[in-house]
Amino acid sequence: MTDCGAVMARLSKVQESDVFNAANKLRENGFNPTVRAIRDLIGGSTEIVSQYLKEWRNQYPVIEEGVEVDPITASITVLYDRLVDQATAALNEKIAEHDGALEEAALLLEAEQFVLEKADSKIDNLKNELKKQALMIDSLHGELDEAKRVITNAQTEKRALMVEVAHYKEKAEELTWSLKQEHDRTKELERKLKLQSEEQVQRLSEMMEMVKRIQDQTVRTGTSRFKPEE
Repeated sequence: MTDCGAVMARLSKVQESDVFNAANKLRENGFNPTVRAIRDLIGGSTEIVSQYLKEWRNQYPVIEEGVEVDPITASITVLYDRLVDQATAALNEKIAEHDGALEEAALLLEAEQFVLEKADSKIDNLKNELKKQALMIDSLHGELDEAKRVITNAQTEKRALMVEVAHYKEKAEELTWSLKQEHDRTKELERKLKLQSEEQVQRLSEMMEMVKRIQDQTVRTGTSRFKPEE
């Protein structure tokens, strides 16, 4: 029995004992057991009944004595069995071809399944990678927003410092101008004080000169007053 026949036999409800009992019953009743006759009695597929009937004939090859078989029926039976055998062989060949095609298709399906599993694995990896990149992008967006906030605050502080620096610069310029004015006034006062000092020194010198002349004159006058007469 071929592998396909064995599979079909396992799937069939008709068992070997059923075919053997039907064949024995037909022979006991004076009929030649055929595939068709057995199928009319118990049903079953042509292939399964044919396989089991061949095994029965191998076990019981001699027809019992006293059983009369019609020659025409026997010839028809032989011809029918040959046709069934040919049909069965052709069917088995087709089944074998079909099984080969199924096996090839199964291999292709398995290969495709393997490729799909690999593709699914790659897709899952890509999805995980995309999730990681999405989280990284979200993190970068957060860092970028924080950096923008820091830059905005820094720019605000810079503008405030620039205003303050401009204010201090203006104050410094005013102070510089005031210091220059004060310096000029100081120089003018120094010049005036110097002139006054020089004038006072001149006056003092003149007064001292006058005092000296007065003293000298007084001395001369006193000397002439106390001089004895000749």
